[in-house]
Amino acid sequence: MGPCLVTPDELDYNNLKMIVRVNGNVYAEDNSQDMYHKFPKIIARISEEEYLYPGDFIASGTSPHGTAQDTIGRWLQPGDVLELEIEGIGAIRNQVVKRTE
Repeated sequence: MGPCLVTPDELDYNNLKMIVRVNGNVYAEDNSQDMYHKFPKIIARISEEEYLYPGDFIASGTSPHGTAQDTIGRWLQPGDVLELEIEGIGAIRNQVVKRTE
């Protein structure tokens, strides 16, 4: 999960700035209004198959350009640091590591 959790009354989830950084360089600036699957649709779809309870965590994916492959022109490599930031929530940062066998 991300750096914090927020409730729906704490921010407008339909209008949040989203930034994608790789190694500190900004590669995409999106807005949650451009998400392909909006939260009401995600919740409705999940509810078709599962019961949802207060406190359930729903992962929504990343920003529209969150994979960054189309903007940086390459796959992420070991050592790269990927950071996804959402206004009002914070940033999550992960370093790509080489697979160990």
